[in-house]
Amino acid sequence: MNLKLGNTIREAIKASNYNISQLARLTEMSRLTIDRWLKEDVIVRKSSVDRLAEVLGLVSETDGATIEFRNPKQEATLPREMLSPGGVIPVVGMASAGLGIDSVDDYPQGEADMYVSRPHGLTDQNAYGILIEGDSMYPAFKPHQIVIVSPTLETHSKDRCIFRLNNGDVIIGELKENGDSIEIIKYNSDNISISKKDIQFIHKICWVKEL
Repeated sequence: MNLKLGNTIREAIKASNYNISQLARLTEMSRLTIDRWLKEDVIVRKSSVDRLAEVLGLVSETDGATIEFRNPKQEATLPREMLSPGGVIPVVGMASAGLGIDSVDDYPQGEADMYVSRPHGLTDQNAYGILIEGDSMYPAFKPHQIVIVSPTLETHSKDRCIFRLNNGDVIIGELKENGDSIEIIKYNSDNISISKKDIQFIHKICWVKEL
């Protein structure tokens, strides 16, 4: 279906955390196409716009002639489309040296400042992303990568995980099981040994995406 491109898509691109190169890579479209969408009144295929809407965490709507975007952040919960296996995943925090994981809101919440496309085969509707800041965890993780986390997957020794402690600290590292305790193998800093009773949750990292 070919439709006229509305203004909300241009506003969404300009307001997003992505540049044109990043959007082109995530949507598998050319930079020229997205740049033209920003500058010109064009006729577009709905399927192409839907890919961009998914990356930006938006929902496309049409009146049969024009296509516009609706922002789900204005709603109390994520819309059903975004929670489907083909939907998008909220990025809820940033990981950096010393500070662990910094998140404005505890997960899960109904909205996020950034969304990424859902990896193929990942059906966990509570999956979330963490943005890697800086190179403190190199080579395990590189700057500007997003790790995708699935709370429903079973964890084992040597899994890379997100650890939330009862004191509120949230840490990214590798799991090492040791009876009633675990060791968190940290990247380029001292490891942490802790009793399992002092851990609120351990969520498995199942995917890494490049921005």
